[in-house]
Amino acid sequence: MFILFKKLALLNSLAAPILATATLRIPFSVLILRTYFLNAPKELEDAAMIDGCNRFTAFLRIMIPISYPGIIVSVTFSFLFAWGDLIYSMTFISNSDMWPLTAGVYNSIGKYGIQWNNLLSFATITILPVLAMFILLQRYIISGLTSGAVK
Repeated sequence: MFILFKKLALLNSLAAPILATATLRIPFSVLILRTYFLNAPKELEDAAMIDGCNRFTAFLRIMIPISYPGIIVSVTFSFLFAWGDLIYSMTFISNSDMWPLTAGVYNSIGKYGIQWNNLLSFATITILPVLAMFILLQRYIISGLTSGAVK
């Protein structure tokens, strides 16, 4: 990936870690969402098509709202994987000013010791968006994770 991004002149830009993260997260999301769309009642889509919707409109108006728990679980896990990813951003971006917030945690560990005050402040700031996401989406995440548990 490094050689490919170098040939495409994407190094030292935000596009390189975004594309690298997307190459791993999109297949994961497809695998998660596939089960939700397979378990959705086909009759609802057929009824929408009888009422005058085409396949795309039926997908947007019927299938997407039914699959909200799966979509939220997929978005949550993709966000968590991308938020905690440090290796792509440090590999593809050499300018430390463009590194994500999680790299600040890495930078607070110096050659000669750990700067505990900086480390704990970065850790607190880094966990706040994740904590807010889980508090706001807790109901959807739990229902999305447990919806396929019992048949």
